[in-house]
Amino acid sequence: MIKNLSNPDWVKKGLDYLPEEIDDDSARCPFCQEKTITKTVVANIKNYFDETYETEINALTKLFSDYKAAINPIQSKETYEAHSFIIENKAEFGNLYNMVLKILNDNNRLIEEKVKAPSQKVILHDSSKVIENLNQYINNINEKIAEHNRKIDNKEDSLKQLKKEFWNIMRWDYDQTLFRYQKDEESAVKKIEGINKEISDFEKSIAAQRDVIQNQQKNTVNIDEAISNINNGLKDLGIDNFQILKHSDSLYKIVRGKQADDAFQTLSEGEKMIISFLYFRELCKGKQSASETDNKKIIVIDDPISSLSHIYIFNIGQMIKRDFFNSENFEQVFVLTHSLYFFYELADINHDRRKENQKLFRMIKNSDGSQILDMKYDEIQNDYHSYWHLVKDEKQPPAIIANCMRNVIEYFFNFYMKHSVKKSTKLSIQVLNIFLETR
Repeated sequence: MIKNLSNPDWVKKGLDYLPEEIDDDSARCPFCQEKTITKTVVANIKNYFDETYETEINALTKLFSDYKAAINPIQSKETYEAHSFIIENKAEFGNLYNMVLKILNDNNRLIEEKVKAPSQKVILHDSSKVIENLNQYINNINEKIAEHNRKIDNKEDSLKQLKKEFWNIMRWDYDQTLFRYQKDEESAVKKIEGINKEISDFEKSIAAQRDVIQNQQKNTVNIDEAISNINNGLKDLGIDNFQILKHSDSLYKIVRGKQADDAFQTLSEGEKMIISFLYFRELCKGKQSASETDNKKIIVIDDPISSLSHIYIFNIGQMIKRDFFNSENFEQVFVLTHSLYFFYELADINHDRRKENQKLFRMIKNSDGSQILDMKYDEIQNDYHSYWHLVKDEKQPPAIIANCMRNVIEYFFNFYMKHSVKKSTKLSIQVLNIFLETR
């Protein structure tokens, strides 16, 4: 009857409600409440649930316990997802993990129901496939970890491989650009080689022409013209007591009258200055050697009238204008002078022409050092005005200021007051002392 009705669980549960002792009379059935339960029925029912049945029930209970114990150690999904190698494919891992955990939990619930109702037929879900997929995913992760560890252990080789892969990627991305660059480079190299060859040919041709020029200049270059120009320059200045004579093919000497030896030692400082200036003029116009080529020069003339009498200032100024300022052979000409008269002699009086061709500067030296300042044409009118410029410069040395003040006073008494300085010595000294005390 139990097998036919498939209710062993129900019957076994009813045994718990039977009294421990049954009288000779029948006991009340826990289900129908009729006195139908006898000792014989109880014995038969208990015999039905024999030792084999209990053994199977115990095995089922153990299976449930073991299955539950196998599931519990599985870590939470968040623990796995925190791993750096799983973060990249977090969604895929989540799907595999959820599928495995769902089947295991469902099977655990089914086994628990089977323990509660052993007679019920229960079919567990097959978890092998989802577990295999999850294990395969984890194995792939472990392989990546192992590969990463191998790279760490062999850092040098890994870096070389990484660089190689990087440049392979770069080459792949920029292959067309690099190919075009290589083609352009090859074309540019060929053009450069052609240009260099042309330059080399031109340089050889120029060198050959220079050799020709030098050979021709050897036949034409001499000092006769320079000697003639220097002697003519002396005559223009009214100097006829010494001259220049040829001494050899490339040398000449100074001769004073019949004295041909050591005549230079008899020259005054002014005469030495004049002969030096005339020689310098010829040197700037000509060449020092037959191999020298024509190049525009930058000329610097430092106070050419130093030690000269004032009667030569005009002539020297005219020579500089004619031979240097008005010549196309010179890139620039710098003239330095202390003489205000010579300054105005050289400065162009035409304002527009002077603005286009000349630049005026004033050099000042005081305790701050030397300075070169722009200067206007009418900034300093005369020597008297120039002395006042120095006197007003508080950074000039006291000795310079005192000397300039002395000259100012001399100008004042000699020119304006028409008095001799000697007659007014006491007065001038008093004025000078008052001025110095004021400063």
